[in-house]
Amino acid sequence: MTLICTACAQSLHGIQKGYAFFKESIPGNIQVDEKGDEVKRGVDTVRFIFIEWKGKLSPAIDIVLYRNEIFNASIFPVEQSQVEVGQEKISGENITLKPTKGNTLWRLALTPIGQSNSQGTNNKIILKGKKNGQSFQWVIDKEIEIKSEITK
Repeated sequence: MTLICTACAQSLHGIQKGYAFFKESIPGNIQVDEKGDEVKRGVDTVRFIFIEWKGKLSPAIDIVLYRNEIFNASIFPVEQSQVEVGQEKISGENITLKPTKGNTLWRLALTPIGQSNSQGTNNKIILKGKKNGQSFQWVIDKEIEIKSEITK
């Protein structure tokens, strides 16, 4: 599957491409409390982002906004020359990301930290950070659902 960046005009701030993914999983075991009553748990959604960054220095992403939620981003370099993200849920296509020459790939693990008081982002994902002392923001227009793995 080829992923195309719709926000490449923003690349002056280091980010060349941005990809957002999520997985949903339903717990396999039914949890119970001390009295044996079932504990209701909904679907767990894990969101993660990959960015292709110009150069080798670590990006500085302060926060990520998605809908009305604010996330902290932990940033990890992808050491491999390419990364297999998983299978796209609807089409079943394998998703592989590979940075262009001179760029590096980084994974952002998101942790929710609160609700935003501002208007919603209309399902767009906004990354806010700094490069060379200047603030920037990067918009990812959509996220792709990845098939959940079945573990035994």
